[in-house]
Amino acid sequence: MATDFQKRVFADTLRHALEERGISGRGLARAVGASPGAASHWLQGRSVPSFEMVELIEQAIGLEEGTLSRPVGYVPTSVQERAMANVLAGFEDDPRLDDRGRRLLASMRRELVRQREVEAAYATLRAAAERITAIPPNHTESVAPEVGQALEELREALRVTPPAKQSQNATHDGSPRSRTQQGEQGT
Repeated sequence: MATDFQKRVFADTLRHALEERGISGRGLARAVGASPGAASHWLQGRSVPSFEMVELIEQAIGLEEGTLSRPVGYVPTSVQERAMANVLAGFEDDPRLDDRGRRLLASMRRELVRQREVEAAYATLRAAAERITAIPPNHTESVAPEVGQALEELREALRVTPPAKQSQNATHDGSPRSRTQQGEQGT
């Protein structure tokens, strides 16, 4: 969870970056698929977005990786990947591990990466679905009946489907989250 100080630093850094680029809070929200209210909370220092959203913001507004993520304690993906490459090299060089142990560790790593990718895809899909379903039902008359029906089904699915996070310290399957995935998940 981000501290009040981290929230303020994040907000100040984000606000400055947006001002330099002439981007409004609403423009930021549109660019990353977030609600204007969420962007307002970030800019006021009331909350910090998820790790994935912070990376998306950095990309969307052209910031160097880590500009927003590091102040709130998130480790940029490229740093994580380099660290993982070093870990994998360490597996290979560790004389205490046999081939079976190396394969097992490599398999565990692949599964963890896959889970993270699934979580990111789910969050992106859910954000897109929420934007689409924000279209008022009376405005779907101009679209094909199949699309209108699909929107209604999507609205219902979003009503009954909980957001991706189950807790701040667990993934979908209940396994512990890494420190880089932890943090205040408000969006």
